[in-house]
Amino acid sequence: MRIAVVGAGPAGLTAAYRLVAAGHEAVVFEAGPVVGGRTHTEHLAPGHWTDDGAGWLASFYPSTLALLAEVGLRGTLRELSLRGGGDLLLDGSVHANPNSLGRILRTDLLSAGEKVRFLAWMAQLMVTQAGGLRIDDRQDPVPARSALAGAGAAAADRVVRPSFEGPFFSRLEELSGALVRSWLRDLSVGTFFQVDGGMDSPWRHLADRLDVRLGAAVERVTPSDGGVEIVVDSEPERFDGAVVAVPAPLAARIVADAVLPPFAHDIVYASHVRVYAARPGGSLARSGTHALPNDIVATVELGSGRAGSWGRVPDDWDWALVCAPAASSGHLIDLADADLVARMWQAGTAIEPRLFPLESAEITHVVRWRHAVPKVGPGYFAPIRAFRQRPPVVFAGDWLVQPCVEGAVRSGDAAAAVFGSASG
Repeated sequence: MRIAVVGAGPAGLTAAYRLVAAGHEAVVFEAGPVVGGRTHTEHLAPGHWTDDGAGWLASFYPSTLALLAEVGLRGTLRELSLRGGGDLLLDGSVHANPNSLGRILRTDLLSAGEKVRFLAWMAQLMVTQAGGLRIDDRQDPVPARSALAGAGAAAADRVVRPSFEGPFFSRLEELSGALVRSWLRDLSVGTFFQVDGGMDSPWRHLADRLDVRLGAAVERVTPSDGGVEIVVDSEPERFDGAVVAVPAPLAARIVADAVLPPFAHDIVYASHVRVYAARPGGSLARSGTHALPNDIVATVELGSGRAGSWGRVPDDWDWALVCAPAASSGHLIDLADADLVARMWQAGTAIEPRLFPLESAEITHVVRWRHAVPKVGPGYFAPIRAFRQRPPVVFAGDWLVQPCVEGAVRSGDAAAAVFGSASG
């Protein structure tokens, strides 16, 4: 079968790779000029890059690690120390972020009784919640705050909230208990990895093996005469099937409602804005600060040398990364670069006074993700569980599994499997 794949992120490229391995012909259409989707890496100079989206892989990403091993890239992973670092700026006071066992035991943000309660609750979570980011369907309708009730309000606000509101770009009150439980279990025991060459490196490697058409924005995907018609630049092309591997709102624009998963229109994405800057120097010690509450900026990270922020930095350079929360990203995302950078840097300096002045930066890079992460609220997974893929048009993307690279890879595997083997 000749199958079109719409989108060259991890979901689409995984699907295309699996389809070709099964004997099909796959053609990947990507609207942008590069592959990788939300694993995009900005390659600034030799030995200097920053990951614009996902910043790490993890030991609890079994499908992703298996894929990298299969294509000979498992050796490109380098262990990354994430757990236990950083500070928490809470109501104007700085505390060591209680995001590891040792820090929880030492923190003054929890009383002795609150520590015992939270650690006992975590011990129970470890024996009742499956690993590998698997969802407990019983917790799906439960809001995260309710699912965390047994952990205690103080631990929910001072331990869990900072760990989730950064990577998921959503307030804890907006999240599903099922999502929080699955990630809490795995984050507490997981090992994290950076990818040599940047997070997009594996996907560029896969793309080199595939027929990928860049700058090819798909305008419409329509079932037709037992196959699918793909329209790019007003030109139709017929295929036997299609995998639509783009964020749900984009899928809803190009696929008719009769084919689209019925819940796709209900999926909302958090936007995200961040600013990266770097300068010659090499003198800054590594630090990270998460501010609660936050308005314009949620996190500020800085450092120097090879301990880069979501990337790699030359030894004799300093770097800084300033990230907005979802609430302000929606207001900032359409600002002109100069206005956006000035506002975020000013707010970031108020959080971290060691932030170097922008005038000294030789590189300033703005990141804008309008569809950064799907908002996984209570009841999110129930319609996904009930959905059945029906060729000739099937769907892939992290919105169908879990909001991460692993979710995207699993969805790509599943989408390709719908078409079976070409010889079957």
